[in-house]
Amino acid sequence: MVSLCGSIILILTTERAGPKRLAALRRVADAVRVCGKKEINFPSALRWLRTEWGVQRLLCEGGGELNGSLLLAGLVDEIHVTVCPMIFGGRTAPTLADGVGVARLADALPLELKSSRRVGDEMFLCYRVLNSRPASSD
Repeated sequence: MVSLCGSIILILTTERAGPKRLAALRRVADAVRVCGKKEINFPSALRWLRTEWGVQRLLCEGGGELNGSLLLAGLVDEIHVTVCPMIFGGRTAPTLADGVGVARLADALPLELKSSRRVGDEMFLCYRVLNSRPASSD
């Protein structure tokens, strides 16, 4: 199946999807891969993307949960951040890396500014991830 924009649709999911949901996903995707019991095993998923689909570089535009999981697994090389001239917030406002996170500032993932660019009132920042944590093997 080819999507309207000509891209391949690949879906990564867990065993929680169940047989009926997997069948429905397979009807709309080029491939569906179960990568874990309750949570996505990202090292395994990325190996599959590389070996089966030739993926060498991957842009993840997910939310904070996806970002946080990939960062904690040590699978992120760069982070691109756009700073806009607006502030919103609240206790439930999304962040760049939601999820489990780290409990202490000492455990925070260090970044190094690679590039910055201003366009109007917005800033586009690119950071290199330093000292990435080793990926888990489960």
